[in-house]
Amino acid sequence: MTRTNVHTEHCCLKHGCKYGNALCPVATGRQPQSFLCEACEWDIEATATKALDPTYRPMQPVIRVQGTLRFKANPLVRFLLDAGPFDMNQLAAIPCSPEERMQFAQLIGYSLGGYQELSYVTTDEHYLVNEVVRVAKDRSL
Repeated sequence: MTRTNVHTEHCCLKHGCKYGNALCPVATGRQPQSFLCEACEWDIEATATKALDPTYRPMQPVIRVQGTLRFKANPLVRFLLDAGPFDMNQLAAIPCSPEERMQFAQLIGYSLGGYQELSYVTTDEHYLVNEVVRVAKDRSL
């Protein structure tokens, strides 16, 4: 049976010790947390709220490949594009929103620089990508 204490009841492996204790048994992984912390609950609520917003589109993670910052390609989408009967020119003719095109460009692994040059990338998205580049540079990614 797992012993409960103030840490197992309030701290989180993901968000750390609520009390700032570097030796917290939950934050260090020595004891499991009893339930989601407040921050985890807020993350879940925020995610659920976004999922119900028809205009919400998640951003694909960013990785560095041979010195270039790129969106992490979804291997299933990349395979369908590479092996499928359609090329980018044919896909460009399909009527869809700029948001759907931006998401597709991310899913196939566009570089951030190339992505910003696409005609359908919105000004807000351009600023967001600039911020991703700045943070990546600050973190030496």
